[in-house]
Amino acid sequence: MAPRRGWFFGGRGIATPYLERLCGDGVVALSMDYPLAPEARHPEPLHVLADGVAGVLEAAGLAGVPVVLAGDSAGAGLAVALARLTGEEQYAAAVGVRPPLPREQIAGVLLCCGVFSPRGTQQADRWSAEILASSAWALSGERKWQLSAFAEHLDAVRGTASPLPPTLLVSASGDPLHANQSVPFAAALTRLGSPVEMWVSDDPGAGHEFQFDLPTAAAVDALERVRGFLRQL
Repeated sequence: MAPRRGWFFGGRGIATPYLERLCGDGVVALSMDYPLAPEARHPEPLHVLADGVAGVLEAAGLAGVPVVLAGDSAGAGLAVALARLTGEEQYAAAVGVRPPLPREQIAGVLLCCGVFSPRGTQQADRWSAEILASSAWALSGERKWQLSAFAEHLDAVRGTASPLPPTLLVSASGDPLHANQSVPFAAALTRLGSPVEMWVSDDPGAGHEFQFDLPTAAAVDALERVRGFLRQL
């Protein structure tokens, strides 16, 4: 799981308590950092994550072991990009990043409160849209970032060309990115024939990244759905 907020702040420690609960179910979890904007520019974060996943699997002798790619917020979009690298040769060539593992090794994809189309974030509330526009400018290095390779490469809503492995999207109706990110991405995966489910909390207190707010009721419910998803893979 790569928990970074808007590509420019946050770190892997955010997800630690959450992953510890999953590890109690026998899951081996790896939380990875990636370089942040504005020091890093696209596609450096994706390079780092791909190299990190490939390096860990090789060093631990885990070739062929089923892997679930997971991410939260901006990290969810990067997790989708990693999955796309394994199934879309043209996409991997365009981004210039080697697939970190074979597609058949990916058992599932777990995405929480994700950013799946940078351009689509501008349909969110003004506060969220302005913050994400600033970080998109920083990561792309271009003021007109909507026209950049960054915006094109990380637009999984319009760009995903082949079905993903079984996918669970966790979201909340109160998340300002729900309607313009999770909903259209789930629809895009459905059109591709991907096995996809979207679990949505309608709890009025659940907002962006609510799943980390344990032990609130919404977060507990989401965690149980995540556990069920992992068990069925």
